[in-house]
Amino acid sequence: MRTFYLLLAICDLQPNLAITQIQEHSPWHLDRVDRKSELDGRYFFNATGKGVNMWIVDSGLNIDHPEFDRSRTFLHRPDSFREEIKSAAIECDDAHGTHVAGVAGGIISGIAKEVNLHMVKIQDCSETDFKVADIPIAIDWIISEHLKRGQPSVLNLSLGPSSGPNFVTATGRRIRKNIISRFGVVYEAAQRAIDAGIVVVQAAGNESENQCSDRQGIPQDMILCGASTRDEKLASFSNFGPCVTFYAPGVHVEAPGKSSEFVQKSGTSQASPICAGIAAQHLQTRPSLSPKQVKALMKSSAKQTFFRFQTKAGKLVDLPVLQVQRPPVGGSFGTLIDLPLSPAARQ
Repeated sequence: MRTFYLLLAICDLQPNLAITQIQEHSPWHLDRVDRKSELDGRYFFNATGKGVNMWIVDSGLNIDHPEFDRSRTFLHRPDSFREEIKSAAIECDDAHGTHVAGVAGGIISGIAKEVNLHMVKIQDCSETDFKVADIPIAIDWIISEHLKRGQPSVLNLSLGPSSGPNFVTATGRRIRKNIISRFGVVYEAAQRAIDAGIVVVQAAGNESENQCSDRQGIPQDMILCGASTRDEKLASFSNFGPCVTFYAPGVHVEAPGKSSEFVQKSGTSQASPICAGIAAQHLQTRPSLSPKQVKALMKSSAKQTFFRFQTKAGKLVDLPVLQVQRPPVGGSFGTLIDLPLSPAARQ
């Protein structure tokens, strides 16, 4: 039985927030980012991303999973996409997109529990990776929708360059420099999104390497998110380096699976929607913030820790890094109450 609780509080520092909430028996990735020093099985949060659009460019979404609120979860397959995607069943997903969306805004596993989830599908049912050329098309469509809607937006990209000539992947195959150069069109589209006022978050990649010197053209105001462990160490697979803005939980992250179950997955693909969800929390309280300002606020509220690296000369060096944390809580605490979940979500 999963139980979900609220702890009420008056928030006198940020007028857009009415209460501080607590999720009891929360997944560890939520507990880790709620500004407490120790894991205690509870997720304290004072923003839910309400009123913010979370755009996720990915493989698809099982919208019937009990983790998702149908009133704020949407599937998109624009007319500008190639025929293979338009003709594919929009619900088909290899479970990657469903898991990522759950971490960003699911009822149980989500950071921003009331964000508007928009899945922009860029994969047909027979593919295992994403084609590079599809991503800028998706981003440009999102920009047009963002401008029409007039609401704050966050764009999550749990994808990156892979070893194939035309594809990008979420599975972490080794990056080659010539593939990264082809990925430049994605960074150009990401810059257009940032210029339009959209906060853009991308997974840092799963090659266990310092890739920053190779990733030319990364927009300055984009957020790049690496993965960390339960004890805030660098995940063994995560890329790292000065271009990585934050680190977030990315090992054994529990979120919705392909069917109605909850599964654990590891990768910077899981860390990225945590960063994106926290960006949405900031935008809920201050919807007029620019991407640069959101990134700066997230930096100011992050926790500084150290990762230990071994240099080529064999010397051990501790380098400071930022572990992402949700926005600070203002106000005083109130009364503990039950928040009922749908029967399908009580597992």
